[in-house]
Amino acid sequence: MSIEFGKDVISIDPEGVPCAFQLKGNPGSRLTLSQFREIKPQIDELVEQRIAYPGIPQIAHKCYLVTNGEIEEEVQRSVDDLNIGYTNRGFHPNTRLHLISRGILLDWAVKHASTFWPESYSVQEKLIKLYNEDGNSSINLDIITQGLDEILKLSTDVPKLSTLEVERRQISASLFVAFAIRNYLKEHNHIAVAGAYAALFVGLKCALQRHQTKKTRRNTISSETAREGFLAAAIDLADEFGGKVDQIEAARDPTDKDIDYNVAFLIGNPLSNHFLWRTRALTTAAILSLVDIEILRSPEKTLLSAQAQRAIKIFTKPGNVAFQIWGEGAIPQLLCLIWNWHNRDPTLKANFAEYQLLNILASDALSEAKGYIATPYHSDEDSIRDQIGSVLGLDRGPVEKETPKHSSYFAEQLFYCFVRSNLKSYAKALWPQITRLTHISFVPQNSYEYCLWRIDKGDNQTRFLERRQRWSDIQTKASNIATPNIPAGLREDPLMLLAFTVFFPHRALPEVISFLHLAICGTWFLPSSRPDR
Repeated sequence: MSIEFGKDVISIDPEGVPCAFQLKGNPGSRLTLSQFREIKPQIDELVEQRIAYPGIPQIAHKCYLVTNGEIEEEVQRSVDDLNIGYTNRGFHPNTRLHLISRGILLDWAVKHASTFWPESYSVQEKLIKLYNEDGNSSINLDIITQGLDEILKLSTDVPKLSTLEVERRQISASLFVAFAIRNYLKEHNHIAVAGAYAALFVGLKCALQRHQTKKTRRNTISSETAREGFLAAAIDLADEFGGKVDQIEAARDPTDKDIDYNVAFLIGNPLSNHFLWRTRALTTAAILSLVDIEILRSPEKTLLSAQAQRAIKIFTKPGNVAFQIWGEGAIPQLLCLIWNWHNRDPTLKANFAEYQLLNILASDALSEAKGYIATPYHSDEDSIRDQIGSVLGLDRGPVEKETPKHSSYFAEQLFYCFVRSNLKSYAKALWPQITRLTHISFVPQNSYEYCLWRIDKGDNQTRFLERRQRWSDIQTKASNIATPNIPAGLREDPLMLLAFTVFFPHRALPEVISFLHLAICGTWFLPSSRPDR
């Protein structure tokens, strides 16, 4: 902060003694005597003024001057003289100025590299691949999770790691993601950055489950940092679209009563825009809805500019943006909007949005002309290519071959969520279509592999629903919110779990949808008592 009193970093060493560090940048050069004289007032504050910060013991602190350059001999002599002066003036022995130079930093980095960075070259190889990615494109979450898997030792057959080793590897995983998003940060690709941090957050929770590690202060800091990274990217996205709103409104004809905010999503090639802008619109609206949900939960912690607040209000409002259900991969994004509407609108608007979503989903999957909808394992580009490929004379891709006819990954659990609203007549109207579908899900064998883009071990489940069932039995099924196939720690942060499914829609397991529906919007008009969400 501005009033730092010569202290850039404060910490407590293993003996419980506070330490204060002043950092000076001299990359590739040397800290000269003239430069040292310029910063002498800060050095005086570093040494002579106590550390005033909550939780820091009120005892004499150790003092360090750190530079990423080398230190001239004249400076070292000057520091020796200063320390002699502190002794003569009766200062505590802790209060001596220590120097840390580039050479010392490099020596420590080499010596301790294995404690914060994996020895395997394959992690570096993945970073090289990500460094060659275009920062304007979607981030390759498959490579991200491969790196997290290798660093956190999730799927490998190794004994569980110690708590200290897990903490170190979680820091390493955080560094890996920070390096991996470099190109995306440069291009202000906030959606890609948000996706990487959502993957990191869930990966860190999976590591605790894999190695049976309890929460500690250090591993909690790692997961909180990942969460803050996601929210920072999401808020940056809101700021960006707030600026676009201002541009659209400034350019509109004053005689126009209505404003088309969809223009904000039209970028790049006009031909591809025609088919892809709605997918960008839906993803953007979903992330802004997540920010809005966080605002409701923690208004004192979520500080937004007026511009960002306006963008969230406009792009999450029903009817302002045109969306397209391009495949089942779009459903977690739609649920972000609909469940946020539950929180913001006391009417039945959100309930009927759920009803319409189920109706469209079942109709598309059961239609005589097509009879399928792209699975959550297919991307938006795969799905759109399948829809328009024959019209444009392109290869339609593998979607039709890889999607079972008259099937759905989401319909059954979405129906049970709708049952919680107790709109029995509407549920009854949906039931014949729901029972004609084949209901599919994939359950990972190991819950700690949940964060991975690809899982080798698991159970592909197929279910058929009986046509005749009692309403009370359906309500009983709708009341189940158990999540045995994901890390237990993820239930503590429903927002981040929902954010993860936006980018990993194939990990939106039925149990995850059931739990999140209650945790996010709270709809529960069932005979059984409402669980503590």
